[in-house]
Amino acid sequence: ARDNAGGTGNSGSQAIRVVAPLAGAWSRADVGIPGRSGVAGTEGTNFVVVGSGNVDGASDAFHFAFQVVSNDVDITARITSFENTGNDAKAGIMIRASLDAGSPHVFSKMKRLEYRTRLQYRTTDSGATTSGVESAILTLPQWLKLSRRGSLITAYRSGTGTNWTDMGNVTSSLPSSLYVGLVASDDNSAELCTVDYGNVIVDPDSDGDGLLNSQDDDDDNDGLPDAWEIQFGLDPLRPDAAEDADGDGISNWQEYLGNTIPTNRQSVLQVMGISNLADAVIYFLASSGRSYDLDYSTNLQATNTWFNITSNLPGAGGILSLPDTSPAAPSKFFRIRAHLPP
Repeated sequence: ARDNAGGTGNSGSQAIRVVAPLAGAWSRADVGIPGRSGVAGTEGTNFVVVGSGNVDGASDAFHFAFQVVSNDVDITARITSFENTGNDAKAGIMIRASLDAGSPHVFSKMKRLEYRTRLQYRTTDSGATTSGVESAILTLPQWLKLSRRGSLITAYRSGTGTNWTDMGNVTSSLPSSLYVGLVASDDNSAELCTVDYGNVIVDPDSDGDGLLNSQDDDDDNDGLPDAWEIQFGLDPLRPDAAEDADGDGISNWQEYLGNTIPTNRQSVLQVMGISNLADAVIYFLASSGRSYDLDYSTNLQATNTWFNITSNLPGAGGILSLPDTSPAAPSKFFRIRAHLPP
């Protein structure tokens, strides 16, 4: 290093921790006016949140890594370390109405001193902060969880992530849209504390149907299973069953029923062959998990001229052959209809 007079010398060694920026649905912000600006990022699947300030009274100051969600939600996180901090520093998970300093919130917090936990909350804008009963002395790691169901928010803690202790609950008229995330506050405006979080899960009820996303296989209620939409690059949070992703004239819903690929124009349900005209046998590729109907018509110009030959034949993931048992006619047209099993 070189000083202002041009002199040189060796500085002491200093460990530098490098974290990746938050990604996806995650954002970060200083809430209120902490003494020093905070930061948040990731190390692999873990989160690192650094902040100063305090969460208490009528106004908060801390660093917040958060997502914006709607409706009911569970947030779970495991606190693995609590560094560079005084005994009164706080970490934990929070559900908050806004990023305003005086926002109503519910905070499942851990205090650095003896890693004790308790429920803390503010129910009105810039109102007083209320704290629940403090736990006994704990050791790290500790899992914390907040669960919102309507206006009721319940806090839990666990030393294992499986057996949960109820920390109490509060009824709070928080809005449908919420800020949920991870907190770091040093309780000293001049210092920064570092909190490491693992096993972070934010599980909202995105479509407001009373089921968390982890319990709901169709988050946008469009009839298309989330797993199927994700598999083929569709959006499981946006109703798109009536759309035609590959422009082949077949809707995404029809592609799902036919078990074809909605993003590939060449993937369609079609007759592969007809053995002969007299006593015809129709061949096509049938998928397991689907049932098929075979219909015929002798006049495509008229309406309501399709007649059923056979129904609800299960597919087995191979070629299916269906004999034509309909009355003889000079000419016939055939169609195959796929649907979910009855």
